[in-house]
Amino acid sequence: MESLHVQTADLRMHYLQEGTGEPVIFLHGFPETSYEWRKQFPALAGDYALFAPDTRGFGGTDKPGVRVSRAMLAQDIVNFMDALDVERAAVVAHDWGGIIAFKLAIDWPERVSRLAMLDTLCTVWAPAGAHGYWFKAEPLPEEFFAAHHRGFIESIFTGGSEPPLPGRPQSPWPSARPVGYTPLTLPTRLRVEISV
Repeated sequence: MESLHVQTADLRMHYLQEGTGEPVIFLHGFPETSYEWRKQFPALAGDYALFAPDTRGFGGTDKPGVRVSRAMLAQDIVNFMDALDVERAAVVAHDWGGIIAFKLAIDWPERVSRLAMLDTLCTVWAPAGAHGYWFKAEPLPEEFFAAHHRGFIESIFTGGSEPPLPGRPQSPWPSARPVGYTPLTLPTRLRVEISV
């Protein structure tokens, strides 16, 4: 396995590479790096050309001081593929990498031959919805969450439940527990509608 760097259209990206054959790009989760995939590479390198970049701001990849978006991170992967002359690849993604991979597959379907996402929540809700902005709030998301944790927890765990939960969910964080704290319970049945 080689640890390399490549200059893309606007970033110097670090990545791991091993093997030859059909290209497969592995996208790491948060807060990880390409190192996450080190144990999978030896098992697959005999049949595939494996690439695992550190995404923007992680590991050995540049950390420009700009506000990032899913579109920018997906474009980074297209630029990475272009820099390595990879026209089309299978993409395997974990956690946060899956959000990038999902955007990549939607905006550049001709560049993705197959897609495998592990432990990833797809972002299919309307961008104008409350969930789309929870972690972009200013000041810092942590401050916003600390002030509004009960509403956030309630919206996550009751928004799609049928029938509604009996009682109000509570924050699992000790600092936010009221007197008479009751552990958070999950809905017994969730309904999710997805359209692509």
